[in-house]
Amino acid sequence: MMTEVTKMFSSNTEHIYDVAKPMHICSQLLGLTSFKVVKKNKVIVDSVTVFNVLILILSTFLYIFAIFLFCTNYIAGWKVKQVITSKIFECTIWWVAVCYFVTHIIMNWWFLFSRKHFINIFNKLNAVDENLSDLDVELKTTRHRNVIFWVSLITSTYFVLTTTLGYVASTNQDTLRIGIAIYVIFFSVIYRNFFLNYHFIFIMWGIKIRYQKINSLMKEFLGHLNPSQNVEKGDEILNQIAKIHDKLVDVSEHINRTYGFPMLMGTATNFSYLTVGIFGIIRLLLHKTDQAAHAIIHIVWMLFFSALIFANFYFGHVTNKEARKTANLLHKIGNKEFAIVSLTSVTKFSQQLMHRMPVFSCGLFPFDGALAFKIVGAISLYLVILFQFENTEQK
Repeated sequence: MMTEVTKMFSSNTEHIYDVAKPMHICSQLLGLTSFKVVKKNKVIVDSVTVFNVLILILSTFLYIFAIFLFCTNYIAGWKVKQVITSKIFECTIWWVAVCYFVTHIIMNWWFLFSRKHFINIFNKLNAVDENLSDLDVELKTTRHRNVIFWVSLITSTYFVLTTTLGYVASTNQDTLRIGIAIYVIFFSVIYRNFFLNYHFIFIMWGIKIRYQKINSLMKEFLGHLNPSQNVEKGDEILNQIAKIHDKLVDVSEHINRTYGFPMLMGTATNFSYLTVGIFGIIRLLLHKTDQAAHAIIHIVWMLFFSALIFANFYFGHVTNKEARKTANLLHKIGNKEFAIVSLTSVTKFSQQLMHRMPVFSCGLFPFDGALAFKIVGAISLYLVILFQFENTEQK
């Protein structure tokens, strides 16, 4: 055990998966990634154990039970009519909650069947690190590891404490127990949602850092090489950089195959909650000012979901931007007065950058800065529609 903890904070890693291991273990226990990862030599392979299958089946039935529990006790058990001011809000918030549970049932099985792409992500990243090492580029993973370890530990501890306190509070109260059960299951969905986005952001962050290393190396090209140096040596380094870029694009494609569909569903449900939540808060503050505490709770959750959505957009945008810097630096190298690399190498790499760039997408849209503005515009539009329906209903 002490050896594992020591490895957790060591500056040296045998495989990049060692950095992400705490995150994957937490996801395993939640049934999100129901497979084990085993290291063999310098690569990792997947393995589905009996424990993984049991967790997967248990979490699936848990969310099916949650849908039944939520549908039968949403109005009667929670007595939420005292804080609901609109029939439209009541129906939409009900559908959003049910969609959350259905989404995570689908995610359970999606990650099981797309685990090969998950494995390829880390094996490709590890191959990139080996290529960077051949170019004498040092990549420190201590910061990554520490962030992942502490975030995983803190969120897991918070989840366990919340669940325990909820159970203790409902021990002798049958009516409250139903509400607490729904609350605990719903909180586990939110916890899984957090780890889904956490996976996605971590890998994009990793790609961004590796592009920064490539760009630093290319700036060194511009600043230190001179005509007396061998062009063949420059070509060799540039070809190595081109191979690294190609592998990073492969990683982005594996990310899209692994996380694209879950991120589409997750973003859609988060978007729906934000829209309905804003609508409900406005209605609540206009018609039932004595229930302001409920509005504050919704605001806190909306800030949480907004942070998840916009963090994805931000890291997708800055990673793509860092990759484009590589193209700009390549053109500067090609435009130097004296040759430090051959024109053939520059042309080949330039065409590669033109046709293959890392794009993080769910298939329908890329996760970038432009999508953030589209989300804000769409929420505004749907709010107008909801208020129009509300006014029509009242008339």
